Amino acid sequence: MFKICSDALPLLESSGATLETAEFAEITDICIAHRITILSEMSTNISSDFDNEFNAISVPSRTLFALGRSITAQDFIQANKQRTRAIEITEEFFKKYDALVTPTTGQTAPLIHSDELAVGATNPSQDGVNMRFVALGNFTGIPAITVPVGYNDKGLPVGFQIMCAWWREDIALQIAEYLERKIALQKPRIYNDILAA
Repeated sequence: MFKICSDALPLLESSGATLETAEFAEITDICIAHRITILSEMSTNISSDFDNEFNAISVPSRTLFALGRSITAQDFIQANKQRTRAIEITEEFFKKYDALVTPTTGQTAPLIHSDELAVGATNPSQDGVNMRFVALGNFTGIPAITVPVGYNDKGLPVGFQIMCAWWREDIALQIAEYLERKIALQKPRIYNDILAA
């Protein structure tokens, strides 16, 4: 997965981009704070449905909503202080860099077992891996786009995420469009061309 995303980097360099490896400060704290706020907000917004339509809600969703209900006001306030800090860190980052590129998720889509289709499945640890790179954009509101850049050994697509500063969507769109033109991808087995209609 990381290799497939890394293989896209020389394409950006050949277009004239200068690439640097950069550490994003406090990213672990940002991811934790993101999970706290999103779980709290989700459980609050669905509170009446959770109480009145409990059996209609999938087991994995019930688990997430129950986790959200266990978050204290103090946790929520601390997480939002981290959001403010994350915004400040992000502002500083984009004073130095035009874009931040990462894999979209920490792994390709996990296998869904047939017995999970009826009741669903939840794996908070796996969810954390999957959300690792998208949490920053979701939490701070910076623009982000993902483009497929290849496939893993099982034929599943690998996403390459491009993030940029607020109001600089043009940069992310330009990079995404360039990669889409340069990387040859196969059409999915099931494909509907909505623009051809």
